[in-house]
Amino acid sequence: MDYGSNIKVHSIDASNFQADRTVTFRLQPNTVYRSNLRIINAGWLDSANTNAKINEHAGAWGNVKSIRLVDKGVELSKTVDVHPYVSFNLVQGSNSGAVNVVDPKVRTMAGLTLKASNGLSTGGASLPANARNLIGTGEQIGTKNTNANVTNAIPVNGVLDLSRCLPILSVLQYIPTNLFDDLRVVIEFRAGTTASLYAGKDVRQNVTNVGLPNIMSLQAEEVLGREGQMAMDNLSSFSWNEIESDELVIRNAVQNVEQSHTKRIKAFDNKSLNRILMFTVPQDDAQIFNGNAVLAYGRNNSITQNSSKINFVVNGRTLFTGEGLTTNASRMACCQDAWGDYICHIGSNEISMDDQAGWLEDGANRIGQEDYVGANVGQKIQDLQLQYKRTDPGAVGAGRNHIMVLKIYGEVGKSLVLNAGGSYNIVYN
Repeated sequence: MDYGSNIKVHSIDASNFQADRTVTFRLQPNTVYRSNLRIINAGWLDSANTNAKINEHAGAWGNVKSIRLVDKGVELSKTVDVHPYVSFNLVQGSNSGAVNVVDPKVRTMAGLTLKASNGLSTGGASLPANARNLIGTGEQIGTKNTNANVTNAIPVNGVLDLSRCLPILSVLQYIPTNLFDDLRVVIEFRAGTTASLYAGKDVRQNVTNVGLPNIMSLQAEEVLGREGQMAMDNLSSFSWNEIESDELVIRNAVQNVEQSHTKRIKAFDNKSLNRILMFTVPQDDAQIFNGNAVLAYGRNNSITQNSSKINFVVNGRTLFTGEGLTTNASRMACCQDAWGDYICHIGSNEISMDDQAGWLEDGANRIGQEDYVGANVGQKIQDLQLQYKRTDPGAVGAGRNHIMVLKIYGEVGKSLVLNAGGSYNIVYN
């Protein structure tokens, strides 16, 4: 397909596909592509045919475990443990604009929908009578449901913008494969019942992408003519912010006793760390089930803990004064200062708010499921530690004493340095 005088669009089939494991796409050498690489018809099937709904936060990214851009064995850019990072990335935006939000390309729908105050819906089912007029006048606010069922005959098919998880693509305008002459996109998948904790919601199903390589492909735009030749000739050294990750495990809490941990984060040692983002996820799958139902966003949740206190020690000095982030408002404000606005449901980082099923459409189990911790760091790291406290009140729900996995993502400075003779090195700043 051609559009314009100097662009040709290619749909590149997989050079290697292992169902439910990996897929590899190889770009042609001695070619110039625009950097807006995307996977089309990406997704999965529900082999159990349970008509489960897609994950509102992750959409068609739901079964992607990791993604890498590789040249001759060198990792140029990557995101390992794509979840829950991409689910946060896909809901970044302003709540003021989060009315009937949907991205049809990636099949996400995480936002708010307006409900008429008389209970008649402006989109979706009406609210129950006891939920009317909670706002006072005008329209009610409820969560937006995907209403997109997945079966073993109807797959999730979406478009994955690879720059979301391959940050090098965000700073490049062109990709010249005379420099990267063995350039490949390698994607690792999640599959089976565990994958439904990332990909699906409402019902735990068996997720598979068997059969999908026939329709899934890498779409790349080749730059022709003089513009393409100039892109090959004029590439220079450049820098970008890579996303790297680590995780820590927090043991069970003792009821009514403040739990206190200081944990070393090693992934960013000797790297310039710009921003940091942290999620709290239960280690035990059973903690995000209600019977056979997957709670809220599954393993893309970031679950509020009771009386949490969070601080980072950067090169021997605390990032925040006192005990750090000690309130729901301080965690949300700090995260938005660092990462910008994000769409969140009512009570997203609160514990035990009442009447959640009444005033949120499809709202059960959403309270306290989007408690993100983010901060600006802006330093080269010699030593980074997390100070983490919580108290188990002995109540069922958020804040109970289960073992937590703290998933930590950070933006680190990285550069490609061109050498004489046409080779290059990848270095951390």
